[in-house]
Amino acid sequence: MVKVIIIAAIVIFVIYTATKGKKGGSSSAGAPANKPAPSLPKATIENGRVMINGIDYTKDFHRNHAYFKEIIARNFAEYTLRENVPMTEIDAEASKFFKPLDFLLVKDGQPVLAIAIAKDKASKKAPIVCRKHNVKYVTMYYVYENKESFVTDRIKNALL
Repeated sequence: MVKVIIIAAIVIFVIYTATKGKKGGSSSAGAPANKPAPSLPKATIENGRVMINGIDYTKDFHRNHAYFKEIIARNFAEYTLRENVPMTEIDAEASKFFKPLDFLLVKDGQPVLAIAIAKDKASKKAPIVCRKHNVKYVTMYYVYENKESFVTDRIKNALL
């Protein structure tokens, strides 16, 4: 009999705490009045880009090969720019299955900087091969915005 009373008391306590403060129908007297949410700035579409207060919020950047080529050619004219260079030109023993380097900056006939353009995963072996032959290496991820100033800063820092 005592066990039944204890179990009943526990059940009643659990039900009471689970429904405590829940009253059907109207809201509590002390609750704040519903205020309208603050209005958000208006988004506009300009040339296929989502613009809010003059800032581009489009996430589908996907810069292409030509975009990077144009920036590199314009800002690093003192270097010879080569495209789609096989890794065997850096290291004759490199596997022919290596993805070709997207760009190679050459100065005075010597490779100086290899630039890879990738979506999300970059090669782990290509930088090692380049470092072995004193060629610097940088990866640019085309799915990000990659403003011109960012691209040139990355290349300048890699060349240091």
